[in-house]
Amino acid sequence: MIFFVVVPVLMSLYISFFRIPSLGAEWEFVGWANYRYMFEKQNWLGALWKTVLYGAWGILTGLVFGLLLAFLVAKHRLLNVWRYVFYLPSVVSAITISRLWNYVLSPTETGLLNILAMNWFGVSTPINWLGDENLVPFVVMALGLYGAGGGINLVLFTTAINNIPYEQREAASIEGASNWTIATKIELPQIRPIISSIVILGLIGAFKNFESLYALAPDSGAIDTIAVMLYKVSIGIGSEDGYGVPAAMGMVLTVFIVGAMSLYILWPQKKEEVAA
Repeated sequence: MIFFVVVPVLMSLYISFFRIPSLGAEWEFVGWANYRYMFEKQNWLGALWKTVLYGAWGILTGLVFGLLLAFLVAKHRLLNVWRYVFYLPSVVSAITISRLWNYVLSPTETGLLNILAMNWFGVSTPINWLGDENLVPFVVMALGLYGAGGGINLVLFTTAINNIPYEQREAASIEGASNWTIATKIELPQIRPIISSIVILGLIGAFKNFESLYALAPDSGAIDTIAVMLYKVSIGIGSEDGYGVPAAMGMVLTVFIVGAMSLYILWPQKKEEVAA
């Protein structure tokens, strides 16, 4: 933790106050100039909006489909089989999946989606799915449905549902409650702590999401979230940005992530204090 987390973070903080054009160049202390430059010149608010948009969509779809799948398979006799099936998408590398979608969405006539669009829907010319800045956000959100609800979400939800005492469901059933009533009035309220945890962890993942977006459309500005913009500025070393600006961006991103982590840690304590 000290050598691989604490030291790099402190070094990034230190570098963020200097202008360093290239390796071996002299360091020029510029104070908060890199942070001002970041907010004024790098369209930080636009990147923050894209991060929130894609993150909120990912969290929403993950919760909705995760809960639906969990309620469908939690009491199934082949639950473990379903867990394996729906966990598989999260095992495959995000870069691999994005590259495969990249080929499917190829803007040429040989792209699979364009073949379907031209032969089945009468589209006359190939569609540039990943080149049209107005189209890319919708493509990204549509592809975000891949694996939605599966992975660790399904495992956590099904475990939480099956940990609810059977007597509660049995009593409600005897009193005439339907499966929908049991799910919404008994089971759902008792798995709210798991829902809260998944939301906070999803928020942290949204701010860190980089590889799947960049591998999908590296040349599109529509995928410039905070993490992607940080990387693009970083590989522009030698330009006027230098090393200081990406270091400053990394520090602001760290603040967001630490804030989300703090919320995740403190949330159970606040609920316990209210209950007491």
